[in-house]
Amino acid sequence: MSNSIVVQFAAYGALGSGNENKLNANNVTNTLQNLLNTGSPSVTINNATMGGDPSPGDTKNFGALVAVNGTPYAFGCMEGQTINFAAQNSSFTVSFAVYGALGGGNENKLNATNVTSALQTLLNTGPTVTINNTTMGGDPSPGDTKNFGALVTVNGVQRAFSCQEGQTVDFSTFAP
Repeated sequence: MSNSIVVQFAAYGALGSGNENKLNANNVTNTLQNLLNTGSPSVTINNATMGGDPSPGDTKNFGALVAVNGTPYAFGCMEGQTINFAAQNSSFTVSFAVYGALGGGNENKLNATNVTSALQTLLNTGPTVTINNTTMGGDPSPGDTKNFGALVTVNGVQRAFSCQEGQTVDFSTFAP
């Protein structure tokens, strides 16, 4: 029996030169659906398959909400990675995740980044994640201790998670 795969939303792009005010991303919902309609559930995410380069010179990121047999799953990866949309074994869906700090403790210097797709990619491979600059894709606030917060659906139940940089979270510990 083949899987019914329906793309609800997909985006591909980057922050131009890392500038938070220069979002270079494309809605690739139809592009992804057309690729999945060819019969293969595996798609390599790159400029060729996603219809072009929305941010030349920058490493692109991909995020999608895809229903597999009627159940919605979140997918995320970096440019060059391959996703098998039919092999969704993760019982974790990341709604939102952020990682950062107040620069120098200044309440007006917000240095945080959206790490939703990075966390989803990590949770697709296992429930335990160490929160640090490497796993979260970089250091949004050099010299400051970073904080992490996420809203994750675990086995159908939405849970809030938070910790400090360097801590390890076992997201399955909080499963119902």
